[in-house]
Amino acid sequence: MGDEHREIVENFWNAPIDFDDPRIAKNSSPFLVMLDTPMSKIHFLFTMLNINMLLVLKKGVIKGMITKLEFI
Repeated sequence: MGDEHREIVENFWNAPIDFDDPRIAKNSSPFLVMLDTPMSKIHFLFTMLNINMLLVLKKGVIKGMITKLEFI
């Protein structure tokens, strides 16, 4: 990866997010799972609750996100 590309990526991830921006969709009640949650439980949540996204936590800190499309 070139220096210019690396700088673009770093700027993207370090840019602040304006959560007051009305164009940003916010989920006020996201579904959360722990990092060590079994895939069978994740499958159950997507299937039975018909949700589209789960946030993944480790020690109370968001570490990632799993979408239904990525899971499939």
